Amino acid sequence: MIDLPKKNLCLVSRSVYPNIFSDHTQNLRTFNEWRSFWDGICVLSQTESKKSVFYNGENNINAVLLPRKRNQLKNLLYFFFFGIKEIYFLNRKYKFLAFQASDTPSAVVCYLARLVFGGKFIYEIQGDIFNLPSNIVGHIHSKTIKLLGKFFAIKADAVRVISPFILDNLVFFGVDKKKIYLVYPRCDDKIFNINAANRFKPKIFLENSKNIIYLGNLTTGKGVDVLIKAFALLSNETESIRLIICGEGEQKQYLTQLVTEMKLNNKIYFTGKIAYEHVPSYIYHSDILVLPSFHEGFGRVIIEAMALDTVVIASRVNGIKHLISDTNDGLLFEAGNEIDLGDKIMKLIGSKSLYMKLKENAQDKYTKFYSYKKSITDYINMYKNIFYE
Repeated sequence: MIDLPKKNLCLVSRSVYPNIFSDHTQNLRTFNEWRSFWDGICVLSQTESKKSVFYNGENNINAVLLPRKRNQLKNLLYFFFFGIKEIYFLNRKYKFLAFQASDTPSAVVCYLARLVFGGKFIYEIQGDIFNLPSNIVGHIHSKTIKLLGKFFAIKADAVRVISPFILDNLVFFGVDKKKIYLVYPRCDDKIFNINAANRFKPKIFLENSKNIIYLGNLTTGKGVDVLIKAFALLSNETESIRLIICGEGEQKQYLTQLVTEMKLNNKIYFTGKIAYEHVPSYIYHSDILVLPSFHEGFGRVIIEAMALDTVVIASRVNGIKHLISDTNDGLLFEAGNEIDLGDKIMKLIGSKSLYMKLKENAQDKYTKFYSYKKSITDYINMYKNIFYE
């Protein structure tokens, strides 16, 4: 085994953490698990605070959280400049062995840090950045992300991906398969377990209704309008179906107006953004979870539903096709096709045997491939391969 210097990791991410970093128990649990390999971990990220937040925690886990700017361009420039500045001072103290980027903009910071300070550059691709539809996210944004994604995947010392779909894309683009590691997203079993979720039942769920849920951002690429249109088609078939939409986003006004125009205000309910600790309960007490996205690299909410015995219907796109085996552990529909989605919902509601089959198979798949323990083990093995191969 190679004798390495003190192993400190700098994790760079544009995720927005709470001002009190220790409140983010799910990620802190993960970082503590990573400490079985790393001597220390320092997180460079963002927060809603107007001033930078510094966290010196136990077990040699530290964080620097930069204030998030409302303007997207200003936020990027601020994060690039002050991110490099903070890494300069942090590296003098910790002498990082690796810089790990959790998104494409963070990869810019990590790539520059490696050029200046040395060490390894690990690039995590946690979404389908190579098939972003230009008509949804914008041509310039789509093209920029694709180009940067390919560039950093080639330049990185190691690339962590969350689905076989993304791995295949990288190999197609010429990235060396030997440096690509498939590590599925983790699902915290302390939070997403049936016993914990069953302790709280939101009042919005009714016993005598089939409760269908969407949980995520209300943005164009998520296809929530397709779900609403599908629901409009099937709501005439039965009075006992309700749709609960959880989330916020720039499409909320359009979606609420669409519901009003279709006269579905008594059947479709918007909860707004729900507290993270209540997410498992909302999923668990739902009969069906629908993910109607136009593009997804993985779809974390799907494995959360699997963990909580809630059956999933999702669009047949990108990473989802590798996550769900149609008619075996979930149902797939053609993205953007409300008729197909409506048919799949009615098919599932109308067959108890199919429902039970999908639920049981999904639980087995979750245990085998997507449990928290499996994800952490794969992360540690990735780090060992990167530094000890």
